[in-house]
Amino acid sequence: MSIAPFSGNGWNNYLRAEGSAAKPKMSWFNAASPGYFAAVGTRIIAGRDFTAHDTFETPRVAIVDRHLAEDLFGDKSPVGREFRVAGMKNEPDRVYEVAGVVENSRYAALHEDTHSIAWLPLARHDNPGDFTSVMVRTRGAMGPVVAGVKRVVAEVNPELSLDFWVLDEQIAKSAVRDRMMADVSGGFGTLAAVLSMLGIYGVMSYLVARRRNEIGVRMALGAGRANVVAMVMRETLALLLAGMAIGLGGALALGRYAESLLYELKANDPVTLGLAAGLLAAAGVGAVALRKE
Repeated sequence: MSIAPFSGNGWNNYLRAEGSAAKPKMSWFNAASPGYFAAVGTRIIAGRDFTAHDTFETPRVAIVDRHLAEDLFGDKSPVGREFRVAGMKNEPDRVYEVAGVVENSRYAALHEDTHSIAWLPLARHDNPGDFTSVMVRTRGAMGPVVAGVKRVVAEVNPELSLDFWVLDEQIAKSAVRDRMMADVSGGFGTLAAVLSMLGIYGVMSYLVARRRNEIGVRMALGAGRANVVAMVMRETLALLLAGMAIGLGGALALGRYAESLLYELKANDPVTLGLAAGLLAAAGVGAVALRKE
């Protein structure tokens, strides 16, 4: 391929559907050889993969992702349709026929927005450059694979220089910022939860302690223990529910800002919100239960 996934490199250009009067759209590009999509696990959802016949002697073809197909052709089948790519300075535009459509994928980083991507056949890349990336998929140890690749390449041209990277490591490097933000956010979230529980425990314990004289008078006038406990618990739960409603409303309103900082974070995760509310409610009820003793 021309550009390895998550390498930080990029190649983009303007294109539009052939025959369309719409304003050209910016799209990212890459060049790949047959078998690339199977190697990286990207599913072909329509049309075909590149083949050995996609060379300079055959018409230009391209494979687009679902996002670009929808941008260019809407709900129409993109396979067999053509799009025009703006030529470089003093060069004519190039027209490509869509040979296939693949699922959307990330281009340079995990946290990026979904890009429109077009793949061109590596065998007829107009500007191949001095470097080419090769994806090798293996289930075994890296050592024998690296040695085998070096041996095969040396048989072709011993002067070629090779560097090896593990895709998982490239992805990990791309996610360094996200991992750091997750660790920092998790630490602050834990601290905030502990402080909130201590605060609620202290406030509810204080409110019950202030009413000891009132509770004593009620019991002296004949109120049963169960009735007093039920009264205090009802009032406590009313305060807790009001506070949790305000807190959950604020979390839902501000959560979308957190989504932009952390990869695939869902601000409205019901399990997380329910667990947080349950912990705070347990702290408040526990404070009342201990104080009433």
